[in-house]
Amino acid sequence: MGMIYLIRHFKVMDTSKSWMNSAEFDQWVKDYDGFDLDDSPLLLPPGDQLYRSSYSRAIKTAQSLSVPYTLSHLLIEVDPHSFIKTSLPLPKWLWLVMARIQWYFNSSHGENRIDTMRRIEEFCTSCKLSQN
Repeated sequence: MGMIYLIRHFKVMDTSKSWMNSAEFDQWVKDYDGFDLDDSPLLLPPGDQLYRSSYSRAIKTAQSLSVPYTLSHLLIEVDPHSFIKTSLPLPKWLWLVMARIQWYFNSSHGENRIDTMRRIEEFCTSCKLSQN
């Protein structure tokens, strides 16, 4: 089998505040896909197939690399959600860590870890990738 690349995205230029309440965090998550990217030069060695998600930041990254790619809705990231509704500002890193903990223990409001594993299996099957 040849070389396969999974393209995520360039670094997101996030200039938002680092402390936010739950409503501000949930809005930040919605806005994140539209933030500007630091499209630093990147040279990829030749590969047989490049896959990317349907997020606009992944599309922008793949287009700036000027290489052919295949879009897969199965490669989307798991969107974090606030773990508590509060007007108390908390650090952004805490919101993100708590969202990942909820995901890991399958108690998130969105996709949980079991759903993510199913999606990964579906992607590998659709690409005919083995578990090796």
